[in-house]
Amino acid sequence: MAKTTFVRKAILTFGIFASLSGLALAQCPINYVKLDNRSGKLTIKFQNASQQTITGIKFGVAYLDATGDPHDEPQPYTASLRLAPTRATSIDWPNTEVKQLYGFYDGVEVWLVKVAFADGTTWQPEPDKIRNQCFMTTRKR
Repeated sequence: MAKTTFVRKAILTFGIFASLSGLALAQCPINYVKLDNRSGKLTIKFQNASQQTITGIKFGVAYLDATGDPHDEPQPYTASLRLAPTRATSIDWPNTEVKQLYGFYDGVEVWLVKVAFADGTTWQPEPDKIRNQCFMTTRKR
């Protein structure tokens, strides 16, 4: 009987912990401030919405054609940085090759793939929500 009670308590404790962990993982650790894809570069301005210092960030990127269809970049856009909680920064990546590859683009979609924190932990979106959990889009018009 004592063993059954222990197992039930362990399962209940694990279930509560897993639920709380899921809530924490569901929150996006950044707030997008601005997304700009003009002047031969992609600029993402964002604020650290977590309680930890961000040391690395990785974004998935897709450029939109004239019909709104996305063309995914084959490699994520990454950066090393030190961004304290509540602070904001802008990161630029050249994108002049996009016009050469596709001949056009009419907007951009950006989604957060991974964040690394100063304490060695990381954040990633839920696998079934990778493209829409921490997402921003704009159209160049």
